[in-house]
Amino acid sequence: MKPVLVLALGNALAGDDGVACEVAARLERDPGLEGAIDVHCAGTDLLHAAPLIQGRRRLIIIDATLTADDRPAVDVVPHGALEAQRTGGAHSLDPVAALQLLRALDGDIASVDAYWILVGVSSIRLGRGLSAAADALVPEVIASVAALSRLTAPTVQGFLPHRPPEIRLRPTDAGRPGA
Repeated sequence: MKPVLVLALGNALAGDDGVACEVAARLERDPGLEGAIDVHCAGTDLLHAAPLIQGRRRLIIIDATLTADDRPAVDVVPHGALEAQRTGGAHSLDPVAALQLLRALDGDIASVDAYWILVGVSSIRLGRGLSAAADALVPEVIASVAALSRLTAPTVQGFLPHRPPEIRLRPTDAGRPGA
């Protein structure tokens, strides 16, 4: 088991919602990251991936999120920043809430340093394949995964300590994943 797990969330049958699984497929073929990370496409079920998270030092979750302004973007957000702004009720279970639940139930998962890579897409449609705009973001997502996998220190108060230039940290007003 490698210390870093990359979990890709999304539905490959829903167009750009499958961008994370496309990133996962490319990461598995990336010789520069071979041996450094484990990659898993979890579909839309983060809870089912709990056994894969246990025992890791870092968790990187990639998920598509609808953007309000039609500007595609890649944002890296520490889990604590999203958890702090979550407003859902006890019976809503978006991906942030799912990880929050896993962390509450399992001390091993609670100690994992977790980051979200949110891939802003302008639409989600029924059908396979990414739009040209989403496909163009994949190299930036891969670069962000590589940078996060090399970090040796956890976040401090929700910010990356010495963030590499290829990571753009989104402020705490980030949109929730799970478009």
